[in-house]
Amino acid sequence: MKKNEKQEVKENKAKNKTSDNTVMYKPVKTKKVKEAKEPKQKKKHPKLKKFIKVILVMGLILAVAVGGVLAAIIYRCIWGDWAIAEDALEIKYENSIMYDKDGNVVATLRGNENREIISKDEMSEYLPKAFISIEDERFEEHNGVDWKRTIGAFVTFITHSGESSFGGSTITQQVVKNVTGEDENSAIEGALRKVKEIVRAYQVENKLSKDQILELYLNLIPLGGGANNIYGVQTASRYYFNKDAKDVTVAEAAYIAGITSAPERYNPFGEKDRKEEINKKVKTVLKKMQELGKITEEEYNNGMAEVENGIAFSKGEVAQNNKLSYYLEAARDQILKDLMETNNWTKDEAELNLFGNGYHIYTNLDQNVQREVDEQFVNNASKWYKIKKVTRKDKDGNKYQEEVQRQGAMVVIDNETGYIVAGAGGLGEKTVANGTNRMNLKGHSPGSCMKPIGVVGPSLEEGIITLATAIDDSQKTFGSYTPNNWYRERWAGYMNMREILMRSANVPQITILQQLTVPKSLSYLEKMGVNVDAENDVGLSLALGGLTNGMTPLEMAGAYATIQNKGVYRTPLYYSKITDKDGTTIYQPKQEETKVFSEQNAWLLLDLMKEPIYGSQGTGTSARISGQDVRGKTGTTNRRFIIIFLWNYKILYSISMAWI
Repeated sequence: MKKNEKQEVKENKAKNKTSDNTVMYKPVKTKKVKEAKEPKQKKKHPKLKKFIKVILVMGLILAVAVGGVLAAIIYRCIWGDWAIAEDALEIKYENSIMYDKDGNVVATLRGNENREIISKDEMSEYLPKAFISIEDERFEEHNGVDWKRTIGAFVTFITHSGESSFGGSTITQQVVKNVTGEDENSAIEGALRKVKEIVRAYQVENKLSKDQILELYLNLIPLGGGANNIYGVQTASRYYFNKDAKDVTVAEAAYIAGITSAPERYNPFGEKDRKEEINKKVKTVLKKMQELGKITEEEYNNGMAEVENGIAFSKGEVAQNNKLSYYLEAARDQILKDLMETNNWTKDEAELNLFGNGYHIYTNLDQNVQREVDEQFVNNASKWYKIKKVTRKDKDGNKYQEEVQRQGAMVVIDNETGYIVAGAGGLGEKTVANGTNRMNLKGHSPGSCMKPIGVVGPSLEEGIITLATAIDDSQKTFGSYTPNNWYRERWAGYMNMREILMRSANVPQITILQQLTVPKSLSYLEKMGVNVDAENDVGLSLALGGLTNGMTPLEMAGAYATIQNKGVYRTPLYYSKITDKDGTTIYQPKQEETKVFSEQNAWLLLDLMKEPIYGSQGTGTSARISGQDVRGKTGTTNRRFIIIFLWNYKILYSISMAWI
């Protein structure tokens, strides 16, 4: 084929290409497309997954629980029962004070904490400075918690596995600890207490000023004294230096502040000589006071010189309940009884309140009269001592004789008031607390002292006798009872009432009682405050003092005071009122009055009773007092218990005196 033809063929092909859309393609081999493989799945661990879920749930529950506990703690500390109450910031234990009728302090009653509360202004300026220096040097700066000390104490607590004292307490925290009484120091309890203590310390700082907190602390702090249980700087100053807190020197203040951690270790009055340890401790406190600028260089030097020369310790008298006189013990017992009955308290509850609430107790003690009583019962006791033989029975009923020393008691009542103004519960110096107080001791027969109050007075009132009544004094038998007279003539025939009382004749009195009847006599005695046994006191021997339980000198004085008081019995009282420390009267005993005899019969009975004193054959002639008009009656029993009751018209006292 020629060249031109070839060219023409190409052109035609080109034309055909553009005009014909049908194109013949060379078969193309199609590649097989591989199907996409699913990703390879990891091997599942269902138990692990479940465990993780459990852990997450438990963690969530734990977080909620911890959050709830923290919320509860915060709530309880701020609003709940862990919050510090206003009344908790008051000192719970303060000594109660007893006064005489003229307002003079005669005794101090204390409970478990021997404390006298004073204001900060009544303290030496060195005392607050010393305590701040050694106990809480940043007291004026912190808000209740010293975190530097607290964190240090916490680290020590952790490193010792909770077995050490947490420590690190500020003065404010110590106030919290003292007012709440919480003192757990180990393990969880110690840590929990510390948390509460910290929160409460902030609360205290918001409620009280720094001066108020410091004053509270200085009155609360325990300061040793062994069995004396010294609390607060005033009682400590009295005990260690025999002076008030306002008068202590800088060295003495340093001593009191320095002993807080171990008071007994630094007790100067113990058997072991503690001088070296004491001096070292005082010097440490003085040095700290100087470093902090609490005292001047001169004051520091004076304090150190005082230590070198020997601190002048002088053991002072502090409240001791065992120092109470017989009178004050009897007064205390009457008060306890009244508080128990009025408030429905147990004895323990009454004692807790009486000894620790800072009461002011106004007794009716007249110290002028008491001195006269003490002159005989204490100073001249040897004059009245007498050894006597008493017949006893052993457990088999065999009789034997025992020598005993005579004892005695006296009660003095002011007839114008009915108040008990003096008394003695025994002969000699009182040496023990809560021993036998014969002022209120039962068990002894009043003997013939029963006759005026149990026979003659009631019979006059009932119209059975008059002063002109004559009774035959001759031997008689009353059922199986055949009494005798004590006097030598034995029988005196008919006698009027003056002679009967003068000679203390027995048979006429029993004759009168038989007409009066024993129950009627007992009813009169009960009206006069005598505790009788109606079931057993049924015999005519009552006329001669035959009471099952006998009478106390106090009962006898109260009954006889009825005669002097125009026939009206008044409850004898040892005290007139009790006030709280703010002066508000919290209790006033009721002095009940009971009409026993008419005024006329009381006067007749009183006139009759001059016969034993001034009669020619009177049994109480030794009781005459020159220049005084005396009335009285004697009584002697088969055990030789002799009781004398006197009146003195000038001073109007009823005196019950018993020689036992």
